[in-house]
Amino acid sequence: MERPTVLADDEKDTKSWTSKKLDILSAVAADPGMSGSDFLVMFAILQHYNPVTKQCNPSQELLAIETGLCVRAIRTHINRLQDRWLYVHRFEANTTNQYIPRFANVEAAQARVRSLKAALRDERTEKQLERNNRAHLLAEFGLPVPTGINAPPPTGTGMPANTSTEHPSATPVLGYEQED
Repeated sequence: MERPTVLADDEKDTKSWTSKKLDILSAVAADPGMSGSDFLVMFAILQHYNPVTKQCNPSQELLAIETGLCVRAIRTHINRLQDRWLYVHRFEANTTNQYIPRFANVEAAQARVRSLKAALRDERTEKQLERNNRAHLLAEFGLPVPTGINAPPPTGTGMPANTSTEHPSATPVLGYEQED
């Protein structure tokens, strides 16, 4: 397997290290295949990354102390992260591994999140339109319109539906006049 570059494809990239770190952490957090503990381990690893020397080699024991996980759990989470978010260069026994974040995968994850956000926004807009259509039907038949729904003002008045200049107790309830 070819060793990935430490930075994105362009070495002259102007993004700050903090920005890159936040981008990859956001991508890991949004990855449905990653757990909260995977994120925690990735966060701890990135805290040790030196963008000047491009070195990142905390020991598994140090990561266990920093995350509150056991060393075996650290190994498990590193293996999970290695599939998508980390390149792990393993040295001989009794030396620490070198971890290289896979920044190239961040853009695809960000595109996925943007797509999901757009779909959610479209779904919310569609639901709001449905509520507004129901409100128009209710107003057309003179029925009360629930608050928070945009409805046309009642015919012959300049005030929007469900608003009154009087105290709420003075307004008719469900379209019926109150008896004294």
